[in-house]
This record gives sequence, C-alpha cells and structure tokens, in this order.
Amino acid sequence: MRDVPSVVARAGRDHLPAHRPGAAAVAARARAPGPLRVLSSAAVVRAKGLHRLVEALARPGAGSIELDVAGALDVEPAYARKVTALVARSGLGARVRLHGLLTGDALWSLYARAHVLALPSDRESYPLAVVEALGYGLPAVVTDQGGAREVLGDGPQGLCLPPDDVAGYAAALAAFAADRASLARAGCAALERFAALGTWDDVASRVEALCARVAVRR
Repeated sequence: MRDVPSVVARAGRDHLPAHRPGAAAVAARARAPGPLRVLSSAAVVRAKGLHRLVEALARPGAGSIELDVAGALDVEPAYARKVTALVARSGLGARVRLHGLLTGDALWSLYARAHVLALPSDRESYPLAVVEALGYGLPAVVTDQGGAREVLGDGPQGLCLPPDDVAGYAAALAAFAADRASLARAGCAALERFAALGTWDDVASRVEALCARVAVRR
C-alpha cells in the first residue's frame, strides 16, 4: 500500500484571553460557598444533548446545581422551544439560564465563573469548548463518543460518559457539588492539562511540514 503523507491538525489553545484564573483562583472558586455552576457551551440543537443535562438537573439531589447555557437558540428553534418547556415543566426556571449565542468577554466571563463544563452530545470530534474549559480550570463531564477524551487526557480533569447516561451525568455533577476539595483538585488538573495542549502555531507548523513533504514527493 502506498504511503500517503498525513498529519493530525488538532485545534490550538492560544485563542483564549491571556488573563484567566490561575491555580489559586481556581481552587478558591471551587471552595467558595454557593451552588455548583455548570456551563454548557454549545448551540441548542438536539445533537448537543441539552435535554439530557436538564433531565440530570431535575433528578433528586441536584438542588445545589445551576446551569448556564451559552449557545445559539435559532439553529433548531423547535428543539430550543422544547428545551425551554422542559426547563419550565421540571421546575428549573430559577436554576437554568439560556443566554443564547455569546462571544468575546460575555462568553469568557461565563467560563471564569463556572465550576464545570458538561456536554452530553451525541458525538464530538475535538471539541473547542473542552479546550476552553480546561483553560479556565473547569473539569469537563462530556460525551464518550468521538474525540473528547483526546482533549481531556487521563486524570481528574475530565470524565467521558455515554450521551444517554443521564444518571451518570447527574451523579458526576452531584459529586463535584458535594466535594469541593475534589472539585478544586480537578480544576487545577484542568489547568495543567491545558498547558500541555498545542498552540495554533504548532498546528500551522505541522501542516506546513506536510505540504513541504508533499511538494518534494511531487
């Protein structure tokens, strides 16, 4: 079989703002009193599984958990309306906030105040939301379908679950809410994992090297 040059061009990490919480701030954020603040950064479409996350928060024992959703509401409007109805029907109106599409400082401020990222998608390739969560010291509870594990690596900074495992998502979030020392350790591990990821210059260099190899072969 002919050797075909190739390269894996993983997304870089350096599109995030330079001013982000360090380890001490992440640990202090985790230990501060108050509810566990969960962030879902994704368009409100069925494939991202927001309905599963709402169902997880509606389970007994999740009363100390709140959810902020940063994602467009007009991509699948019918689904967005169903999620809004599910939130109301589940009595979660005071704990679930649908912000719509956010960019820039508005988005980064949500990352800065959150404790955990949750993303029970049908599938993810190499999710930028997980890269961004790690950069803000957020452990991530995400789908095991696709490449999220490749972003997370192994350690307390992340957990990959089947998309439909609503009980698993509920249990993982409840554990973080109850054990703030564990949350602090996971958040600091997230920062360490983020530092180990490549930059966009790394990506460009690998692609340039591939192009040079292809040119020589021709």
